[in-house]
Amino acid sequence: MADHGGRTVQFAVDGAAVGSAVSDATGAARSWTIPASLAVGAHNVTVSFVGDSAYNAATRTSPVLTVLRKVLFSQYATSGAPGQSVTLKTLVYSGGAPVSGLSVKFAVDGTVVGMATSDASNASRSYTIPASMSVGTHDVTVSFAGNATYAAASRTTAVLTVATPKANVLFSLYAVAGAPQQTVTLKTLVYSGGSPASGLLIQFAVDGAPAGSATSGSGGAAVSYTIPPSMTVGAHDVTVTFAGDATHNAATRTSAVLTVK
Repeated sequence: MADHGGRTVQFAVDGAAVGSAVSDATGAARSWTIPASLAVGAHNVTVSFVGDSAYNAATRTSPVLTVLRKVLFSQYATSGAPGQSVTLKTLVYSGGAPVSGLSVKFAVDGTVVGMATSDASNASRSYTIPASMSVGTHDVTVSFAGNATYAAASRTTAVLTVATPKANVLFSLYAVAGAPQQTVTLKTLVYSGGSPASGLLIQFAVDGAPAGSATSGSGGAAVSYTIPPSMTVGAHDVTVTFAGDATHNAATRTSAVLTVK
């Protein structure tokens, strides 16, 4: 094939000139930014050469430019401790409106963790934070491979925060006995990580009815309780509950440790 380099070729899109390029042995090419106003779908590209002393003028028009819809993501922040299951979620939209039916890939710190199909609300999937994942923020990447209508898209944002794992709280209730109208002490050892846990607010209940609260110390937590005159003889349930805080998980335990004589 002859080398037709050095010829100036004009480009036009839908009849509007967009520039020129000088050909070489591989052809002629130029970059062009698609206007935001250009409609989605196929568009004609015209290439033309005005001719010179060696070559006749030439032109050709073909619908070789396809404009696709742009896809955008808006990710939701989420947090959890290692071993905990969280939800990775992103809004998928185009032209200001949510887009349904697109297959979205999720990756955490570059490792693919699954796929989800978008609906009118979002695209989401559950993710269990690995036990080895470091505390702090981590990147979540959402991506769409593209199709005949929508262009490929991707976004990476540090929306996953891994928190320090909370400690579990355990109880060891003490048995107590008394007669109706007698005041007894309801008591429990409160511990975490094998050691007594101080400063935790513990709620007490007897047979489901609130019986007071106390803050735990090195010796546990205790409340005074007057046995109602109507309480039946026999064993009764004592429940101790901790609602949880920034460093400890919620906990509860029920044991039939109160004996009414």
